[in-house]
Amino acid sequence: MKVGVIAVFCFFLTTVFGFSAPGETDPVARAEVSKLAFLTGKWAGRGWIMGRDRQKAEFDQTEDIHFKLDNSILLIEGREIPVVSE
Repeated sequence: MKVGVIAVFCFFLTTVFGFSAPGETDPVARAEVSKLAFLTGKWAGRGWIMGRDRQKAEFDQTEDIHFKLDNSILLIEGREIPVVSE
């Protein structure tokens, strides 16, 4: 039983690590993604959303936009700014 489990585990390791792609990104894809460089930076603003109940709700939002993974993807991290009631 243990020999079978070890054999399956070894097979799994050789297939996962033996056939993995190199860590390089496609230069054409990287060039296309780089066209979005004007979006990078920290953004902040107000917005609103209409709910199912047809009630309009306003919110404040920040966005941190930057390249990741050898400039092959553009990551957009949005965070809602909590509303402080007075």
